[in-house]
Amino acid sequence: MIDGYINTASLKERFEQAPLVECYGVRFEDSDSYYMVIPIDGKRIVLSTWRSEVKKPFRRAESLIKEAENFGFTSTKFGAFEEEKIASFGKTNAIATDKLSALKYCLSLFPALGIKLKIKRTDFDNSKIDEGIDSYFRSESEGEKILVCDLIKGNVEVE
Repeated sequence: MIDGYINTASLKERFEQAPLVECYGVRFEDSDSYYMVIPIDGKRIVLSTWRSEVKKPFRRAESLIKEAENFGFTSTKFGAFEEEKIASFGKTNAIATDKLSALKYCLSLFPALGIKLKIKRTDFDNSKIDEGIDSYFRSESEGEKILVCDLIKGNVEVE
């Protein structure tokens, strides 16, 4: 599941069963706001821009860290993609703040983080289009929809 607008309070309830170890903060220079990026079980990620108590984007790294701690994460990392490694507390290079650009950027970090999404070829559903994201991944076993776009398929292993 990838969601740019979900409230983290609702996520907490969904992921009580999943181990919450690390999340990643991605800063967007042009708006000076942050996305909370949460990898889940090697198949799903969540992009969260909303705090559970105040419905505003994260404006400071400290706000995101506090929310992550409240959420149960033991580690929050901030970084930029540099020569296949993550540099602590780095900035992105003027990444657009729209949902699709954020998604593409976050998935570009995955190889350096050792994260590879795995999906079955039969699970692609190209019949839905939403805000420029041109493929949905549907997990029949979990009944979830996962958004996948063409430009990030290089970081998605299709079985």
